[in-house]
Amino acid sequence: MGAKLSKAFDKAKENKEIKIDLTGKGIEDLPPNIGTVETLTHLNLSRNELRKLPSTIGNLRNLTFLSLFQNQLKELPHEITQLTNLETLNLSINKLPALPRGFGSFNHLFFLDLSYNKLTEVLEDEAKRGPEVLIKYLKSDAYDTIYYRETGKARPPTTTLTNSATTTTTTTPAAATTTSSP
Repeated sequence: MGAKLSKAFDKAKENKEIKIDLTGKGIEDLPPNIGTVETLTHLNLSRNELRKLPSTIGNLRNLTFLSLFQNQLKELPHEITQLTNLETLNLSINKLPALPRGFGSFNHLFFLDLSYNKLTEVLEDEAKRGPEVLIKYLKSDAYDTIYYRETGKARPPTTTLTNSATTTTTTTPAAATTTSSP
């Protein structure tokens, strides 16, 4: 199905399609060229078997509607945060333990469904209070702490420039270390 799907995306790019509905097609993987159909405003990938999304999904900056309902997603690429025109995002019934850093960048979002995932209870509570509250929470340091704990990823060092030195701080769950250089 991969080659056939790749050709379909090439044709959609050529025809400057704005809507693609691939609901219930048994798709397990998306080809990277999905990101070339930059005219898309609606993409429905519900009821498939997707385990991951290609990073090129972030190229679809005109998307206002994205449904990934009922897949097998365990992680979202960071590039999904580049879809700042999204108004509707359905991620329900997946296996997401956390959302990517920067997930709060969806300034136009008015519908977000994260139900039936493996998200932390705190995140579910924030989501119930509405997208505005959730987005504010996702931009907070409190969420960063949960994200790194749930994904097991290493927290990147933060660099702060001061008058005459650069200070790099690396925070781990057990301790914090600071290194300075002139």
